[in-house]
Amino acid sequence: MDNLRLLTNGYLRCYVAEVLSQWVDMLPWAEFWCNTSFQTSDGMTPFQSLYGREPTTVARYIFGSTANELVESYLLQHNEVLHILKHNLLKDQNCMKRLADKSRTDTFLEVGDWVYVKLKPFRQNTLCLQRDHKLGRRYFGPYQVLKSIGPVTYRLELPESAKIRSIFHISMLKRCVGTSDQHVTPMHLSVPTTEDLIESNLEDKVAFQGWSKVVNENIID
Repeated sequence: MDNLRLLTNGYLRCYVAEVLSQWVDMLPWAEFWCNTSFQTSDGMTPFQSLYGREPTTVARYIFGSTANELVESYLLQHNEVLHILKHNLLKDQNCMKRLADKSRTDTFLEVGDWVYVKLKPFRQNTLCLQRDHKLGRRYFGPYQVLKSIGPVTYRLELPESAKIRSIFHISMLKRCVGTSDQHVTPMHLSVPTTEDLIESNLEDKVAFQGWSKVVNENIID
């Protein structure tokens, strides 16, 4: 019921944005929308599950097609509501497009260009093994573009040790400014072995009983 209430409130906001005092008059249309909406879990609309047939759709009213004044006024109101709804939806679509275009730039790459690749640090770690993923780099490279698969997809020349696909979306690439010789790629980290670890000196360490706290014996009087 809470989900239905939220959906009904959102449905009413699309209509009463122009005239807030008429939200009560829109309740029958909200009820009609709820009863004729397709339910994924049921595989049908609530109207069909109750009556066993598809609901009748309300088309746009043609002026003068009915002699009943009440029906005519009701259908004229429905036409006005559809006009307001279409206007509000178009306005919201333009607003969303305008906000999305602020952070969107058209980028085109050519074969032979050098780019950096944005990888997921916890999964795609075959290109470069990092000690700290949270504070590590997000872009790796530069790597050369070998082929343009599509308008927004490119194939890169990755090292043979890489175990990931060499095809990336343009949103994961950043153009390398200058030449590849001017950019230094850090060496890959290797997993330390027992020989590389420094042997710890625990002869000058003591532990307090009951606290398991290791301190330096030299600082104790």
